[in-house]
Amino acid sequence: KEVQTVKGNLNTPVIIEENGSKFYVDLLKGQKTGFFFDQRENRSLATALSKNRKVLDCFCYTGGFALACAKGGAKEVLGVDESNSAIQLAQENAKLNNLAHICTFEKQEVFNFLRKLNQTGEKFDLIILDPPSFVKSKEKLKEGIKGYKEINRQALKLLNPGGILITCSCSYQLSKEEFLSVIKSTAAETKRDFRLVKELVQAPDHPILLSMPETQYLKGLILEVL
Repeated sequence: KEVQTVKGNLNTPVIIEENGSKFYVDLLKGQKTGFFFDQRENRSLATALSKNRKVLDCFCYTGGFALACAKGGAKEVLGVDESNSAIQLAQENAKLNNLAHICTFEKQEVFNFLRKLNQTGEKFDLIILDPPSFVKSKEKLKEGIKGYKEINRQALKLLNPGGILITCSCSYQLSKEEFLSVIKSTAAETKRDFRLVKELVQAPDHPILLSMPETQYLKGLILEVL
């Protein structure tokens, strides 16, 4: 696999704009061309839900959801990701949008970090889980489901009453029905009641074909603690 520039110079990140916010994007070295455009509409929803909330953005990458929440009036936002380069770019994006006083970013392994937060009794009003694919093949489905159950279990326990969880899966091997089943069983294990606010999919420029269910690779849910 080789990445080449056909014309011009892309040695430094370019700046794009989404929903009124600006982002540095590393087109050459960043994941999925440097920015997850398929979450565009879902980030707008996060903006609308974040006013006066304490927010945790897990697998934050370069800060897309984190900055969307800060723009929506969040009290404070903590973004975590295990990629050092992503965290550095997220910090620069916060500065670019004059949101560095609201957003903090930490290099963390998310699974262990969520467990530590629960051990210390930390609580949040809005949590975003937008992990990379946990299911790379059909053979890895059971293993991937365990991963989704664990991060959602830990996140659900971290929510205050009235708190909101935005949880996603980009594993096309995991069906919408299977993902919903995972979340239902995990919510039952936490012994808390949740209301389904909205089901999420990828942006319209990533088409979903009725004849090919796998094209709905991005599944998401917005849940509210009752």
